[in-house]
Amino acid sequence: MTFDTQDDVREYYKNGELRYLTLCCSRHGKTESNSKNMLKPKPTAGLGCKAKVNVVRGKEGKFHISTAILDHNHTLSPHKSQLFRYNKRLDFHVKRRLQLNDRAGIRVNKNFNSFVVAVDGHEKLTFREKECRNYLEKTRRLKLGSGDVEIVREYFMKNAI
Repeated sequence: MTFDTQDDVREYYKNGELRYLTLCCSRHGKTESNSKNMLKPKPTAGLGCKAKVNVVRGKEGKFHISTAILDHNHTLSPHKSQLFRYNKRLDFHVKRRLQLNDRAGIRVNKNFNSFVVAVDGHEKLTFREKECRNYLEKTRRLKLGSGDVEIVREYFMKNAI
């Protein structure tokens, strides 16, 4: 693609319509460490894997695969795919049950274990105990306590002038 001006590029980028998409292997980067401290290396997970799928949206609005490179340069572990960030998600019902059990005083590990028992095993869940803990911690932080509403109102009244 070519553009006449920088503004044309920006307009194309922010027009809100997805036209191209590339999905690549999580091991596509380099294996170098970018840490300056030798005692705390931060190696990347990249192995230079070239596996990817390029997708283009056609004029009719449907997506078409334009390029597909499916050869990985490393071994695959399909049983570990549930551990990828993309696959970790809490749906509405799980979130609601976590909140209710938390209000009832049920500890997070017991709360999580009830989900494991309900689906007959960890491998069938789309989340781990850590996601449950993070979600509950976030909702607790955002919850207003008694008197908090008044403090927030006073803050805005003071700063509105």
